[in-house]
Amino acid sequence: MTEAMRYAANEFAAGEHGGTHIDAPYHFYREGLHVGELPLDKLIVPLIIVDVSGLVNDDPNFVLQKHHLDYMLNAGNRCVLIFKFGWSKYFHDKKKYLGVTESDELNFPGLGEEIATWITTAYKNVVGVGVDVASVDPGCSKDFPVHKVLSSSGLYNIENVNLSMDVPSYGCTALVLPMKIRQGTGAPLRFVAICPKKLN
Repeated sequence: MTEAMRYAANEFAAGEHGGTHIDAPYHFYREGLHVGELPLDKLIVPLIIVDVSGLVNDDPNFVLQKHHLDYMLNAGNRCVLIFKFGWSKYFHDKKKYLGVTESDELNFPGLGEEIATWITTAYKNVVGVGVDVASVDPGCSKDFPVHKVLSSSGLYNIENVNLSMDVPSYGCTALVLPMKIRQGTGAPLRFVAICPKKLN
């Protein structure tokens, strides 16, 4: 075969919920949408990054509660919220990132159920919630209440978001680009923030 005739092809296989990925509402709610059913107007939306890393202060047992966020959010356009716990710095250290204990339990920050309920009842403009940790629920969670609350309200989750780059808290547009798996409970995700250029 000549170089002019050459082509390359690989096989690909992956779990739906590994790496940076999206959880479709169906993941924890039987009546929820699958990945392939999520409309584009919920995937291309304004981005709000909620930086709580100063509150977390590297504490793997931190659970975000409503009183931490009473100062923010509005009832404007649809948006996706990404919570920054400051865990991206551990992105390439699996043991530290997941907080694996000697008994193989996980230990990393997450959202409290109260936060999820507050978002879904008070802020109907929020279509998705993301985190820079492995789950929207804390690592020690056994019953995943945040997943359940968000999914039953039609929100998707984005987990393992690498926030090591400096992205403004407001003013950017999120492109939430999951692999379009028609009946997927989740999918690998390309998450892009389009932000205004800084003027010198």
